[in-house]
Amino acid sequence: MFDNNVKNIYMVGIKGTGMSSLAVLLKKLGYQVSGSDTNEHFFTEIQLKNNEITYYDGFDQIHLEHANPDLIITSTAYNDRNPEVSQAKLMRLSMISYPEAVGEISKKLTSVAVCGSHGKTTTTSMLGTIMQTNRETITLTGTVAETLNGEEVKHPKYFVFEADEYQNKFQYYSPANVILTNIDFDHPDFFTDLAHYTATFRDFLKRTLETGGFVVYNYDDRITRTLMKELKGNKVSYGFGSESDYRIANVSKDLNTYTLRHKDHNIITITLNVYGKHNILNSVASVIMSLKLGISPENIQQALKDFKGVKRRMEVIPSEKYIILDDYGHHPTEIIATLRALRNKYKDKQIVAVFHPHTFTRTKAFLKEFGGAFSDADLTLVLDIYPSAREIIGTISTEAVVEEIKKNGSRVMYTPTIPDAAEYIKKNILHGSVILTIGAGDVWKLCELIK
Repeated sequence: MFDNNVKNIYMVGIKGTGMSSLAVLLKKLGYQVSGSDTNEHFFTEIQLKNNEITYYDGFDQIHLEHANPDLIITSTAYNDRNPEVSQAKLMRLSMISYPEAVGEISKKLTSVAVCGSHGKTTTTSMLGTIMQTNRETITLTGTVAETLNGEEVKHPKYFVFEADEYQNKFQYYSPANVILTNIDFDHPDFFTDLAHYTATFRDFLKRTLETGGFVVYNYDDRITRTLMKELKGNKVSYGFGSESDYRIANVSKDLNTYTLRHKDHNIITITLNVYGKHNILNSVASVIMSLKLGISPENIQQALKDFKGVKRRMEVIPSEKYIILDDYGHHPTEIIATLRALRNKYKDKQIVAVFHPHTFTRTKAFLKEFGGAFSDADLTLVLDIYPSAREIIGTISTEAVVEEIKKNGSRVMYTPTIPDAAEYIKKNILHGSVILTIGAGDVWKLCELIK
């Protein structure tokens, strides 16, 4: 993928969701991979250990001497203030950022970028699961994905990857094809407003279309629909509405089976192992792109039937006491979609959401929206805000979130820490209830304390 002289790669920030997945992918492609990160425990470490990738807890310039890398890949979370990054510059070692590394791969293979505010990881994983049936595809997602990238793919032709808009990483990517799931303002610590945010998508999609690329987009999403009307090129839409090029029909009451129609013809019927309208939309995008790239309808049907979801996306956690699910959702829209799917599936169960607000900037920007996001939960426990290293702490309080949820008529409690929430659940919540831990921080750790 990189220069022929590159065999040994060192990754600064290797525990990050994208970075750890890239580390595993590079290892499977035959590179020697190692790296470092903070002492904090991340759920991504399991895939580093399973793939025998050496990593250090903590940063120290001596790690570079031990690794003796040909190339260093850095997370965008770290800059010259990181001792390993600053030392690498002093040593004049070859160094690129995570999005630059992904961009290099995207240029050299027939690539599909999956972008959008919500659903990127699941859609990427679904598409990767389908595409790998051709034994020519590698996939990069933003989570642990052990079922992807079999060892037999040493000389790939296709690259499916999750394209993150944050910090305008789009500028580094050169995909042949794009899936756009939706556009919903996020990352207020980087983007000034919705117009700035949308412009980043516009530039990316325009560049792809102008170079002959193929774009599959969600017609049901208003902002996406409006944006795509401005752009000319090879594009098709999907959705539940009749105006979509590809229309979803005959949806089962469990929201896991549907028929996809095109020009009044039934194209394919899909049964999913996951559920919810959002997952139907995610799967449809992957179906259309797979058909475009030559995968047979039979292989698509079987791959999606076998797809069991990905880590931290409505992930079922085994428990003898509760029905426990863990989800990465950290935006109000994601929370609403997840709880709506759970309420549809568990109509007669008590649903308790344990919410971990992620970053002060996002919590402040979407405070009102968070207040209305928990109507499908019978009780919401709110933890203290999980901060980002890049922001000023204390611009908004957790109590403000609690009050906003209360204003919307939902039952809510403030439980500052993960142990506090776990203790409340064990003492007060009936066995058999549905417990959802949701947030981009470390709320997933609560599952171990209550199961």
